[in-house]
Amino acid sequence: MLEATAFMSTLAAVMQPATQPASTAVNVPWIALWIMLGFLGAVAGGLTVAAWFLGAFRAGVQGPPRVAPGHPAWPVAVGLLAALGGLLVGGTIGFVLLELKDPGALAEDVARPPSDVIQTNDPDDPATMVRMMQVSAFSYAGAMGAALLVLVIARALGWSGGIGLGTKNLGRGLITGALALILVIPWMMTSAIGLQIFRKALGYPLDAAHELIRALQEHPEAELILWGILSAVVIAPLAEEVLFRGFLQTTLVHGLARLFGGKGLERDVEPMLAQPVSGLAPEASEPGASLPYQPAPVRRVITHPPAARWRWVAIILTSILFACLHEAWSIPLIFLLSLALGYLYERTGSLWTSILVHFGFNTVNLMLVLPGILYG
Repeated sequence: MLEATAFMSTLAAVMQPATQPASTAVNVPWIALWIMLGFLGAVAGGLTVAAWFLGAFRAGVQGPPRVAPGHPAWPVAVGLLAALGGLLVGGTIGFVLLELKDPGALAEDVARPPSDVIQTNDPDDPATMVRMMQVSAFSYAGAMGAALLVLVIARALGWSGGIGLGTKNLGRGLITGALALILVIPWMMTSAIGLQIFRKALGYPLDAAHELIRALQEHPEAELILWGILSAVVIAPLAEEVLFRGFLQTTLVHGLARLFGGKGLERDVEPMLAQPVSGLAPEASEPGASLPYQPAPVRRVITHPPAARWRWVAIILTSILFACLHEAWSIPLIFLLSLALGYLYERTGSLWTSILVHFGFNTVNLMLVLPGILYG
């Protein structure tokens, strides 16, 4: 699938000459890289300064709580465990259905090393890629279905919490995500160029494009293009944000806070006014009547959401795992993207924000190369 996997990957595909095979690395002149870095860096920096003065970062990472103070976060952790089971069950169902449709083909494809999946002289490559994306779609559907079902059951039993996926967060989350894209896209492009300059200084050429982009360039067939677009702009943004940000990051925020932050939450006490004594005779509560005794003041424990430091630790840990699941050369870029997605999620409390940014990032990646694929 085309993940949020690197403007560097797309940059490679875009900058290759038409006669150069898509699977080869590219050498880009130093001057071109520095010009692009300067221009994109100036744009990204200017937009960031403007956003700062407009107050976009003043509230920090501490956003609206997704789990009501005083309520446990264990349903989210259970949902995360259910997602692992759903991932296996969904993938198995997809595998079986595709095997029934084309016996033996998928089993043979899965057994092949990833480096052998795409070969320009193999006419079955488009079908191979499509089958793998279909199995991935079943896996993601199973994981999301199992995880969200746990939350639905917990809410029915009286739990007050969520992962920011409710309809009340939809409008504001989408607006915030659209504005955030204006910052995220230039910074990701700047980071991709900077990483390329670093690699070039060490003697490495620009990496070839992501495997799906290479497959689309070598086999621009309708079914592969359709599934590539579906995977990039629908399945990946929705599934990965629900699982990584919604369940994993929320579990880490509350889990780390509970383990290392005073039973998970910052706590203080608030004095309450003396409460009237129940069971008094009616005349005892009349004006001027004296109470038989004066009740002691009651102190109520106030529970706050996890502190900002635990949110940042959870963002970083989630980003490390998320990046490590991608191609090795793209890890620095994916890590930066994940930091931005995690920050937006904590800042807004809405999963729709990070979904839209993820969607926009992948869409821009695909739009940069799709015209060349479709029109040669």
